[in-house]
Order: sequence, then C-alpha cells, then structure tokens
Amino acid sequence: MKSQFDKISAVLQDLQGENYDYKSIMHYDSTAFSRNGRNTIETVENGFTQVIGTAQDLSPLDIIKNASITSPIVLILLNIAHVLHSFL
Repeated sequence: MKSQFDKISAVLQDLQGENYDYKSIMHYDSTAFSRNGRNTIETVENGFTQVIGTAQDLSPLDIIKNASITSPIVLILLNIAHVLHSFL
C-alpha cells in the first residue's frame, strides 16, 4: 500500500492553476495519524503547520477548484467576482 505521506515532485502535482491551499477543508491536520501527538505533516511555507486541517468551511480556493471541475461557467463568474472585489 502506498503511504499517504510520500513526497511527490511538484511537477506531478495538479494545483489546477492555483497556489497550494493550506486552508482547504480537505487538508489533514498537522498531527493526523500521529500516535504520540507530534506533527506528521509540516508545511513547506512557515506559519501554516498549525493552520492545516482547521477549516470548518470551504476555502475560497476550494470553491474555485471545485467550480473549475464541475462548471466552467461558475468559474468564470467567480473570476469576475474576484476581479471586481479587488477593485473595491
């Protein structure tokens, strides 16, 4: 069985054109599967190890990535809303 913690090359990762989402609701917390309470996952970027796995709702990137898979029209509308929001 392949480990859930194998490191994979960035070339093989599909981020769907977005940055890595440390705030994703799909992320394990930093001590997931730990038997001693120590971190089993540590983030590459400093400051996010305690953030991962704490989401209670979909992150903005969760919504964008889901929309890009399920409905291109929704993705277009989300991008328009994001652009408009950046001008406010």
